[in-house]
Amino acid sequence: MGYEKQLSDRSLFVDDQRSRGKLEELREILNALCELVGYSERADSVCVVRRVGKAGGQVLGSWGCNARSLSGEVDLPGLNALSRPFVAMSGLDRAKWYREHPLSLVAPFTKRMIAVALPDLPSEQRCYLALSFGSKADRLVESDARFLYSAAHLLSILLARSAACQSESSGRMLMEQQQSCSNDVPVGEEAILAFLSSTLLRKAALRHKGGISYVVARQWKAALKEVQLAAFEGLKIGPSKVAVSQIAYEISVIVSSIFEGMKFDAVVPVPCGSSGTQTCMSVEIAGALAKILGVPVNNCLRGELGSGRSHPKKNKALRPYRIDGEVSGHLLLVDDVLTSGKHLQLAYDALRAAGASVSSVVWVGG
Repeated sequence: MGYEKQLSDRSLFVDDQRSRGKLEELREILNALCELVGYSERADSVCVVRRVGKAGGQVLGSWGCNARSLSGEVDLPGLNALSRPFVAMSGLDRAKWYREHPLSLVAPFTKRMIAVALPDLPSEQRCYLALSFGSKADRLVESDARFLYSAAHLLSILLARSAACQSESSGRMLMEQQQSCSNDVPVGEEAILAFLSSTLLRKAALRHKGGISYVVARQWKAALKEVQLAAFEGLKIGPSKVAVSQIAYEISVIVSSIFEGMKFDAVVPVPCGSSGTQTCMSVEIAGALAKILGVPVNNCLRGELGSGRSHPKKNKALRPYRIDGEVSGHLLLVDDVLTSGKHLQLAYDALRAAGASVSSVVWVGG
């Protein structure tokens, strides 16, 4: 896969060479996710299947099997994205319907299968995640079910972002990128956190930009940055204590290493913008990090954005932050993710203007 490319285009032509390159890139990403699911659930094979009319289907991504297309009706009995998005089937080695199903050629020794319908996709673009087991597996526990649901949500985000699901009659139709379902659908975080943990580069670094210095704990992987950003949006909707604690711990290790012996009087979070999330991730991370470091958290920064998105590149009306309360001593300024660096710069400037000494750390930066 050409890592200089990104899945950032807003459109795809179905049958030109450029589109085929993008789809191959997407396939590699989906293959990696199928591998993650396969190892997690101890499956023999995993695949993402897209229904193509009544005459066949397409394997968008797979692990443990090698297939690109399926001939015949690929729908699974009882699986429906609205009424029954999750099915678990056993005794498939004795089931006549499975012996006649296209998936039997992909996974011929399957005795048990788990399938999850990918949500929030149009009915004519039905897709599902299928896990095949060659032996009788243990009963599916609740944590496994949550993981598979969140994996299905993440796959839906990737397919919507890349416009990979094409209409049957599209031909050379121009596909507009669908809005990320992470804006309005609470995405389970188990698969998202696993995806980010395995793909974000563990490469701590000291950066300098706009007159400030800051430390990043992880960095984007160039070829996956757009996908990682989409996954991160889903994680920020309502991060659990598990996710916040893991991120805070990673930051604390980097802080202890790079700022060895340095004492902080408080941890200060960079304020969230108008992203519409109910929970501010930077505030949650700062609180957890403060407990690990044994110092108080000071949520002293206040600011208002102009109309529009909170992303610095999409909102040119960013105003300086103001200080609410007292600040003094040496402060650790914390943010969850850095894109343009504008929010971090404004927070740094406000704290320095109030007379504090500031060190900055970000979980993910460029």
